[in-house]
Amino acid sequence: MSSQPAEPEKYSLDEMLERLQGKSSPTPEDSGELVTRADGTQAIKVRKRKRRSTQPHKDAAKKASRLRAFQVSSVVVLMILAGMIFGGLIIYANSAPYRKKIISKFNTGTGANILFQQLQISPTGMVARGADLEWPEGNLLKSLSLTEIRAQSLMGGVIGNRWSVNEVSATGGKLVIGSQQGGQPLRYFPAAGSSPISVERLAVANLDILLGDTNAPSLRLLKTEGSFYPGNGEGPPSVRLFRGEMHVPEWPVFRMDRALLDIKQNGVEIVSMRLFHELDNLGNIELTGAFDPSATGKEQSLEVKMNSFNMNGIAGTSLGHLVAGRVDTREIPGGRNELSFSSSNPAGRLHVAFSSSSNSLPRLNNFSFLRKLSQLTDNPWFLDPLFHDGCTGILHRENGVVRISELAIVSKTQLKVTGDLSLEKNEVLSGTLEVGLPEATVTAGRNPALAQVFKESKDGFRWVTLKISGTSGRPVDNFAELAQAAGETVGEPDESKDLFETLTTPQGR
Repeated sequence: MSSQPAEPEKYSLDEMLERLQGKSSPTPEDSGELVTRADGTQAIKVRKRKRRSTQPHKDAAKKASRLRAFQVSSVVVLMILAGMIFGGLIIYANSAPYRKKIISKFNTGTGANILFQQLQISPTGMVARGADLEWPEGNLLKSLSLTEIRAQSLMGGVIGNRWSVNEVSATGGKLVIGSQQGGQPLRYFPAAGSSPISVERLAVANLDILLGDTNAPSLRLLKTEGSFYPGNGEGPPSVRLFRGEMHVPEWPVFRMDRALLDIKQNGVEIVSMRLFHELDNLGNIELTGAFDPSATGKEQSLEVKMNSFNMNGIAGTSLGHLVAGRVDTREIPGGRNELSFSSSNPAGRLHVAFSSSSNSLPRLNNFSFLRKLSQLTDNPWFLDPLFHDGCTGILHRENGVVRISELAIVSKTQLKVTGDLSLEKNEVLSGTLEVGLPEATVTAGRNPALAQVFKESKDGFRWVTLKISGTSGRPVDNFAELAQAAGETVGEPDESKDLFETLTTPQGR
């Protein structure tokens, strides 16, 4: 007999509504089964229903939580391991064996004896209060001193046999370059295969370079910013210099703008070196060419190019004031403008042909014949003459002696001066000048002495030859003597007047 109750014949209103809506009323199977326990009590046994929904959003959240926990744990473990490794490397890098190993690499890589001050090494680089490098007499490099050194690297040299850094920088330095001594070694430590040091750039913010004897160097380049690029197989090693002061004995002071030098097997090539006047930024001198530092006994030369350079910056303040203005280099037929030097003449020999720049008018200063010409012609232009038609000449400078030859300075309507001038070390001036006045100035002049002084006629000018002597501060010429001799031919002057005053006073006054 079935235990399930029979379906009722009558339904309540709620049951009828549920049946119409498709919702069947719970059956005894669904609601449970009446059972009798062992102790005689009865209970309804309900069948356990299984949850069929998987709820994917809750499952994803649980997985993400477990993943984050794993990641955090991994990062913490890795940080602890990295800290332990880094700390161990710091201890190893500052240990005596490793410091000795690093210094040995520097000695082998540079060939110099190196002494560090307060050297500290870490896996990311090194710092030092200073370093002094010294090479043997057979090397061109004599010594290099650096201060406040920093090197940036990541594990460079701590792991592996090569000390490799991106950049070594120093706040100050002093490099001494001298001549090689024959028969002497180039290095204190022999090179063994490839260099154990790899540096992409060595930079010194304030570098002094001395060439020659440290007590009396032939060249001093002071307060320059220098960078050395070893090349590392991607090209020749190069040196780049920026700013600085160049001091050469018996020369004016130059300010260096920039320089680029390539170091090759057979010498050094100056790709470009631009120099400024000590007090002037408008003009410049450029040096280019190649030279061999080891060929000390051989004369070598560099090409020189001047662009609107102030004359007193190349001829000196003395001669550059007598013949003043800005000049450019011009071509020399069959030659070139050059600076030559050798071990016997470290200060060099300069030989350049020049012409006045288009942005400057040349002038003559301090010559006494100009003042006397102004009186003789009653023309104040001669007191401060500007030569609108330019100036040309050849400048030669050697051992402190400056000479201007083939000088031609012209103002076609007023005056033309040609000749040679020379200034010795002791400021003694000498030379010969040909002074020419236009024919119209002489023939139309009211003073008869003009025709007696300026006798020779050539190229539309009347000429007189003057001997120049004295010093750069007080140049002397013989114009007064020539004028006095001319005065004797035109009549005796009034004894109550000065002879030159009589000759230079125009007739009718």
